[in-house]
Formats: sequence, C-alpha cells, structure tokens
Amino acid sequence: DQVIRSSDTLKQIELIDSLYLLKGSDGLSAICEARRYTAKSYVDAINKYPMYWESIRSKTLETDKIAKNISVGIQNLNELYPRLKPAKIYFTIGALRTGGTTLGDKVLIGAEIALSDSTVVTKELKGDYPHLVNYFQSNKPQKSVVFNSVHEYVHTQQDTTIGNSLISWTIIEGVAEFIAEKALDVPSPNAAMIFGKENEESIKNVFLKEMFNQYEGLWFWANANNQFGVGDLGYFVGASICRSYYNNANDKTQAIMNMIELDYHNESELLAFVDRSKYFDQST
Repeated sequence: DQVIRSSDTLKQIELIDSLYLLKGSDGLSAICEARRYTAKSYVDAINKYPMYWESIRSKTLETDKIAKNISVGIQNLNELYPRLKPAKIYFTIGALRTGGTTLGDKVLIGAEIALSDSTVVTKELKGDYPHLVNYFQSNKPQKSVVFNSVHEYVHTQQDTTIGNSLISWTIIEGVAEFIAEKALDVPSPNAAMIFGKENEESIKNVFLKEMFNQYEGLWFWANANNQFGVGDLGYFVGASICRSYYNNANDKTQAIMNMIELDYHNESELLAFVDRSKYFDQST
C-alpha cells in the first residue's frame, strides 16, 4: 500500500526492501534466492499489474484451511515414508515466477499464483504471462495447492531436484507426483495426466527415443512445443513409471523408500529402476 502511494521508483524500492524483504521470514529469503527476486522485481510487478494485485489480495489471506489440509497430507506421507525428514512450508508473496518450489528443507509457495482462481483480474498479465492467464481461468491453482505442496515436500526428501538428462528429470518429478497421489489418495490435478492416459502408447514410443537427451524442456515446464502440443508430459511418464514400479513391488513401504532414495544422477541405477517397473514393453 505504501509503494503504490509513492511515485518515486527509488522510494518504492526502499519501501519494499525495508518493510518487506528485510523483515521477511526465512521462506521469503529462500524464494527470493530460488527465483532471484529483488526489491526491483516486486516494484516492477506492483506498478505493472495493479488490478491483478488488488484482486488477489483477499485470496492470499485464506491460508489457514489450506495449511490444515497440507498438514494431513504430510502426516500421511510420513506413514508412507517413515524416514521422512522435517521440512518447513512457507506461504510467501513472490513476483509471479513460481507457484511453488523448494530450496533445501523449505517448501516455498508463491501464494500470488498458487491461491489464484478465475475471479482474479488478468488482463494486465496477458502480454507477459499468457500461461498464467490460462492457468488462473482453469480454476486449478487453488484446487491443486495442497497437492502441489505435498509434491514439493517430497522433493525436500530427495538428494537432488535438478536432473542431468530427460530420464533423470522424469524420475525426480515422477516420484514426487506419484507419492503425492498416494499420500492424499487423489489423482494428480496435472492436466497432462488426462491427455497422457488417452495417448499413452504414442507418448511411450516418443519418450523411449528421447529419454537420454540432455534437454528436458519439451517434456516439462508447461512447454507445449512438441509433437503432442501438450506440456508437462514428463510428469505423466514419470508418475506412470513409479506407479507401475509400486504395483509390481511386493514390499510397498520399501518401494516408496527406493523411489525417494534413488541416486537420480546415476544412469545405470535409474535404468534398473525403470526396468523393474515393467512400464515399457522393452528393456531400457
């Protein structure tokens, strides 16, 4: 509020820095580090999208019920994975670069994205963030925030969240997606899952040809610039591999442990995991 009452950009930056960033939680510092937010990032976003910020304000205050539902999911996760290490979940206000991510033992929710829905004013965002406009209009952010928070919590248990090949990224994300489904006993809200089930054999065939690629972008990060015209299909493939692995395992608790404790940069270990899943008709 103080920022928008000032027309001096330098004063606005000083206000954000002194009243928000310097007084922020460890989670705010972490999301700034993870997404390279600066005081200027916030000031630019505030000045450029005023109607959006005003329309999202009330929704970012509705965190109590969401937090309780997330806590239930984490309790269930602990039952699935008794070695669960403690992590903290932070609701933060970012500058439109992530609805959720992790840094170390912290789950960082970008509430300005994660708590949005179709009622927010998005016309200012169309030029810079068309993908967010579509996402908000789908009403999926608020519907998926609990699921995505548990997904991100799983990431805090893995030895890395950064892949070094398509198969590495696919298993990292697939483990988090599948285990979140198990912990919450709901299907993933990821839109790629529906398309994936309807086109599974075609997706499998293409994935097998590309799984050793170093570039993962056509399968992740909402990138629909692929032959299917659908983004995030890597989540579908990864979750499907993990689901098949779990279903074929005699010891389900051990199967969950194996998934989370994989060495995701060890190609031979990943391929052995994929083969044991029996998801593909052929050995990888």
